[in-house]
Amino acid sequence: MEVSAHIGARPSHADWQEGVYYWAEKDKTGDGNQAGLPDFIEATEYGSGPGLCGWNCRHSFFPYFPGLSERTYSKKDLEHIDPPPFEYEGRTYTAYEASQRQRQLERNMRKTRRTIIGYQAAGAPDVKVAEQVIRLRRQREAYRKFSRAANLRPKLERTAVGGYNRSISSKAVWSHRRAQDIYLKEPFIQRRLDFIDKWTGEKSFIPSGAKIGYAKTIAQGEEIRIVQRLVDQYGGKPDDWAKKVGRIDSKKYYHDVHWYEHQGKQYEAKVKDRRRWKNADS
Repeated sequence: MEVSAHIGARPSHADWQEGVYYWAEKDKTGDGNQAGLPDFIEATEYGSGPGLCGWNCRHSFFPYFPGLSERTYSKKDLEHIDPPPFEYEGRTYTAYEASQRQRQLERNMRKTRRTIIGYQAAGAPDVKVAEQVIRLRRQREAYRKFSRAANLRPKLERTAVGGYNRSISSKAVWSHRRAQDIYLKEPFIQRRLDFIDKWTGEKSFIPSGAKIGYAKTIAQGEEIRIVQRLVDQYGGKPDDWAKKVGRIDSKKYYHDVHWYEHQGKQYEAKVKDRRRWKNADS
């Protein structure tokens, strides 16, 4: 038997891909393995989950007749079947690792689509749906960029989810737009925010109720570096947390504000920077 070969094979499969093996059960000629080939079952673990044709395996096999058949790949071809490793965002990827990362990004998009379906079925607030729409857009962009860097064909059919159709997508987009109109443009600081000006050392504060302009979500769920600490300290699930930023203006200053948010409630708000308007009175 000759086993096929492909780019990006998992390391354990790369050891036996494009090999020729003897399968005693299929020996109809009574050859008795005169060529001294490795045992097919033993070498490839055919019939098991981790082996040939098992979990997510893309290899196949076909008859090979010693002395008559011609090998599909030469030894030199196999040595160069995988493209060289590449770097992306500070990490080096082999062809196999790149394919696995692409699969992970596809799973992330499927999970987000299922969440959107669930939120809409449960009648969740527009803000909750909007956060998932933003997440899905970021995931699609990350998938596109990584696939391009890895020289892999995007396989958008792998991101499909049963029930996520054009109607669901359209409703999700409208939830996002309504949330922008109602929430993202008019949030306000929920508790008095005390801070020390890093430029002057002065103590100051922003009163509760101050409107936050230009608010947006910059991280969601597992994208938040400290999300597990937030869950442990305040409760909820990682996917329910968001990190947001905005700007609060006064007559003399404008303030860049960051905060974490869970189900509409703000946590750990802080002033990241305060700048004086150029034309502000002394």
